Amino acid sequence: CIVLFLCPDANSPEGQGFCQAGFSVDFLKKNRVVVGGPGSFYWQGQLISDDLSEIFAQVDGKYITPYGHTLTTKSASAQYDDSYLGYSVTVGDFNEDGEEDYVTGVPRGDKALGYVNIFNGLNMESMVNFTGTQMAAYFGHSVAATDVNSDGLVDLLVGAPLFMDRGSDGKLREVGQVSVYLGRGRFSFHPPQMLTGSEVYARYGSAITALGDLDMDGYNDVAISAPYGGPDRYGLVYIHNGRPQGPDSSPSQVLQGKWASSYMPASFGYSMTGNTDIDQNGYPDLIVGVFGADKAVLYRARPVISVNATLDMTPQIINPEEKTCTHPGTSTLVSCFTVKYCLKASGHGAPATLNFRVDLLLDRLKQKEATKRVLFLHSRTFQFAKNMTVSNGKGPACEEQEVFLRVRK
Repeated sequence: CIVLFLCPDANSPEGQGFCQAGFSVDFLKKNRVVVGGPGSFYWQGQLISDDLSEIFAQVDGKYITPYGHTLTTKSASAQYDDSYLGYSVTVGDFNEDGEEDYVTGVPRGDKALGYVNIFNGLNMESMVNFTGTQMAAYFGHSVAATDVNSDGLVDLLVGAPLFMDRGSDGKLREVGQVSVYLGRGRFSFHPPQMLTGSEVYARYGSAITALGDLDMDGYNDVAISAPYGGPDRYGLVYIHNGRPQGPDSSPSQVLQGKWASSYMPASFGYSMTGNTDIDQNGYPDLIVGVFGADKAVLYRARPVISVNATLDMTPQIINPEEKTCTHPGTSTLVSCFTVKYCLKASGHGAPATLNFRVDLLLDRLKQKEATKRVLFLHSRTFQFAKNMTVSNGKGPACEEQEVFLRVRK
């Protein structure tokens, strides 16, 4: 129904290339949909927002159906032809008025520098433009909006997958780049931070999606794809965790499209969507499109477990002359102390009991066994290992081991 609603008469100026060019879609919280059509008005492009309930209530099979609550961009002068407005679309409340605003990439606009336009969600008025810095980098190919630094303001990420950077040899290399604009409120932003790809021709920044808080640390995370990255060019998806200063420049995880090796190019990461808990385990999941394989892959987020481990010695100061323990198998008294280790663990959606392996190594800086100054009393060795069970979200589980000072002759 939405496709029919969006396809004007192909013989009219506004319909030239609208359906043929493809379009991008995003859904708003207040029962609206916003759609980009880069082929409208001789490829100037167009953005249209409408009320979903009105669309479904008036489905009549006609190619053009007028609606009463439509917001749309208008045609401009011929200098804006072939700009591709609407090539990418996302939404976010950038002025804190409770209404989501519209973001669209225009990757061929402004003499092929590309730019991103933010429109007011109340009236489709253009509020902010970000222009790319490099011709033909396809700045605006992808856009995503989320609060990555947890300051309560929506931030914007913009992909330029054809961006060229100079390598250590001074030569330009096509590596792709993502610009991160941290929000300051009221349609204003801090100067951009740059996340730059590392692989030539990988097209880093081809797709960007907000993931929600994957690791439950209070900061929203993002996924950025390089659909032709990896040693075999099957494609990669980088997970960047949110931080107070913006997204971490180093990915916490890299998903690889190796399984699609029978397809070339596989284009793993050609499209993505996230921030939806599909399996209802309390964590947002990620869907990755694999264009070359004609597939979509679901990555289900696993529970994140927080672990607190402590290690204490009693007494803190050891007197070699004070001998209170008996050496195993003999009547010899030795100086000893107690090592106490405790584990506490919790994780939303994790099992009620969590199993860990505890490894203790005494006198670690002494590499050779013969030079170790202390040993465990029960085993007369410098190593101890044990499996330990901890209740999820409960108090710490603790155990103690006696350690003695070796007698030097």
